[in-house]
Amino acid sequence: MFYKFGLFFTITIINLTTFIEGILKQNQMVCSEDWGYNDFHAVPPSLWGTFYPTCNGKNQSPIDIKLFEALRADVVNKISHNYWKHPKLHQEYSFSNNGKALVINFPGDHLYRLLKGNQWFIPVKALFHFGSFKNNGSEHSIDKKFFQAEVQLVHQSNSTNRILIIAVLAEFDDKKSSFLTELFARNADAVSNQSKANHIWIEAFPLSYFLPIDSQAQYINYKGSLTTPPCNNADWVVYIKPALKITKEALNKLEKAQNCWNQPLAGNIRPLQPENKRKFYLV
Repeated sequence: MFYKFGLFFTITIINLTTFIEGILKQNQMVCSEDWGYNDFHAVPPSLWGTFYPTCNGKNQSPIDIKLFEALRADVVNKISHNYWKHPKLHQEYSFSNNGKALVINFPGDHLYRLLKGNQWFIPVKALFHFGSFKNNGSEHSIDKKFFQAEVQLVHQSNSTNRILIIAVLAEFDDKKSSFLTELFARNADAVSNQSKANHIWIEAFPLSYFLPIDSQAQYINYKGSLTTPPCNNADWVVYIKPALKITKEALNKLEKAQNCWNQPLAGNIRPLQPENKRKFYLV
């Protein structure tokens, strides 16, 4: 009996240590991981499933969203939140480059919450996927149309292991970038590679800045996965019209960001995955 308890305790400690190490890595360039995108040093997306079997799952992301296939939404597909509120006084977010994406991590004591159906979610971080001036960088496409970039706001359920991700698309504009895309571009150089800072602190702002200004903007809800290994299940909310703008100047700034192998971070996108007769709900 004591042996079994000791073994259980040891495994629990190991799992807890692994969890803590994962949290600490959020602000670091995790170049020990073997997967990547188009760099020859890394395992490409086509082989992720060999090392991460979940990436071979039936309901993988990203996908091309076919609006003509969208079904009428029910209450379980709708989201509500308090993201318009101002953050706590003097609160800051952590801005980093983990070698796979530019990341904004939110502090654990922030006040933001999201409700979907009867499940509450807490925003944890935002990921930025982007291309170059000549190449699109969104992971999702709408009716086979890609966009310049995609911001993914990652949420964790406060009571289960469920993950919800809000995707907001960015399109090219020859005049002015949105606040959010300019924020990523302006700070990209400070965390551009392994020789730079692990992270920098930026002033907190309302999470509504991640979302369309129009509160009635339509979105698609579907069941998918993380777009990076280990490709665990995720509930997706994808706004169907680009809500963000990005200029050539901003894209030029983003070219300074590098991945784990000192190659351009631009193009950090997983190819489209099979739809597999999934249902899309238009809200």
